[in-house]
Amino acid sequence: MTFSLLKKDIVQPEGISNVLTEQCLEKVEFKKYVDVGLAFRGTEKVFGSPRNVNFMGDLELLDEFDPFICKLIEQRELRPKSLIPYLSKTIYEQIIEIMGKKIIKTIITQINNDNTKYCSIVMDSASDLSYNDQLAIVLRYCFLGKVYERCAPLIRISSHIGLYLFNSVQEFLERNKLLLDNCRRQSFDNAANMSCQFNGVQVLLKEKNITNYEPCAAYSLNLDRVELVKVATEIVNFFVLVQQKCFLFCFVP
Repeated sequence: MTFSLLKKDIVQPEGISNVLTEQCLEKVEFKKYVDVGLAFRGTEKVFGSPRNVNFMGDLELLDEFDPFICKLIEQRELRPKSLIPYLSKTIYEQIIEIMGKKIIKTIITQINNDNTKYCSIVMDSASDLSYNDQLAIVLRYCFLGKVYERCAPLIRISSHIGLYLFNSVQEFLERNKLLLDNCRRQSFDNAANMSCQFNGVQVLLKEKNITNYEPCAAYSLNLDRVELVKVATEIVNFFVLVQQKCFLFCFVP
């Protein structure tokens, strides 16, 4: 349900009281505020400052509805240093890390279930906004009659060589007690380090376990389109210009 529909549903005449309506709308905005992926950390750690950014700002919002949080913020400066209030501008990193570990534990538990056992691996690498290369591993499996695709934590990588990526995947599986023997299918893009029949990741996986390989359909379709537009000079020139502009804006601070 979209936020606009949720708001419309809440403010119906036969709905809840005006006070509760206002509180619910604030919480809807709070959820929307978090979902857009804005930065949590600010330059200041003072409540009430416009530069404390999202995490502390969200706590300021919640203290309007939660007496416990309100009291915690009010007594923050009076608490002994030995008592941790968990209200610092960086505490969210630990909270997110704990949540991430809990999610991974749940995924691993579902896969290692006797009714699941087998899974498929989808993998790709890309650079983030800080130009750090990261490897994304997606596990596809069937749990209680439903098919799930779960993304594992992004893995920081320093090389795109097929053997390095394979070792990264194998280390991830071993660390989470997932057996490579239970991997039944793999899917990557058509890049040489992934799909090469001699030293790509797919070949290295097959050496450990005979898994069916399927190239990424979207990537293959994109390659077909690239070859098709090459017959039209105007289209080629247009995309060259777009690519140059993208590179320009990517490296301009």
